[in-house]
Amino acid sequence: MLLSITLALSVSGCTDSGLHGGELPGDKYVALFEMVEESYNVTEGRMFAPYTAVPPPFFDYDGSYGLARNYTPVNDSLKILYGKFYFTFSPDRNRGRFDVRGIYSYPDVAERNLSITGTDASGSVYMRYYDQNITLKVGDRWTSPAIATWTETYDFNTTITSFVNGTTPEIIPVHVYYTINFVTTFSVENKGMFNKSDIK
Repeated sequence: MLLSITLALSVSGCTDSGLHGGELPGDKYVALFEMVEESYNVTEGRMFAPYTAVPPPFFDYDGSYGLARNYTPVNDSLKILYGKFYFTFSPDRNRGRFDVRGIYSYPDVAERNLSITGTDASGSVYMRYYDQNITLKVGDRWTSPAIATWTETYDFNTTITSFVNGTTPEIIPVHVYYTINFVTTFSVENKGMFNKSDIK
């Protein structure tokens, strides 16, 4: 007896699927937006300046602002317009980088162990993360597990300025010590399916 088992997995609003629902029309493309966030947790000691989040940059994924034509060549082979915002929170400064590229063939390695394997006529995007198949429908967002990257220890002397009675400055020496663990997460959002003619 042949036992066939279909296992459906729900992953952050996405469904595991191995079937493509027809081909993406040649006159359309799908827009994906990825956020890569490298942040940290204090595991020992105390730091005085916790990080603050910064909003992502503007991504003209549908061509309505006339910017999309500058991102990547638009031709019959374009399947996905892929925007990626990489942001690092660190104790000394915050750094950000935004890139947009076109995906013209599959498979395409989008991020750490995340590959894009296809699209279909409805605008769904098929991805694979390690051994997990993911279907990202229009409007869906998939988020990776947290990935531990490295650990840093800060140990130094500095000064802070305190104001006595709100007017008289007083310089106070302080010793700063803390250990932080950096972690990385990334998310991919399907912004929808659009006409190539809108960005030519």
